[in-house]
Amino acid sequence: PIFGAWLFVLPNLSLSIYNGLLSINTYFPVPEEPDRTLILWYHYANDDEHCRRNSEFHQRVSAEDLDALKYLSIGVQSGLHERGSLLPEEEGTHWFQQWWYKTMFGEPSK
Repeated sequence: PIFGAWLFVLPNLSLSIYNGLLSINTYFPVPEEPDRTLILWYHYANDDEHCRRNSEFHQRVSAEDLDALKYLSIGVQSGLHERGSLLPEEEGTHWFQQWWYKTMFGEPSK
């Protein structure tokens, strides 16, 4: 089985461990292009052979992630998605979004 663990560190860093490899990912908004993000992936392993054996797996996972993000972006831009609407069962998501905003920018002005 393939094991994975993921940790997001505010504001733009994530750490993930898949199949014994550490992946450090950084996310940067592209200036003047709000619908684009630059993502840098760094992969580390205990030894070169382990890294080489798992390289194809990581490339496949990364390609799947990029495809998912591409289609998510297309869906959001379609005009059918209502931005900011949260379903009642998404209280955790709403709390996280408010917490993140306050952490990054302080209390919103009224």
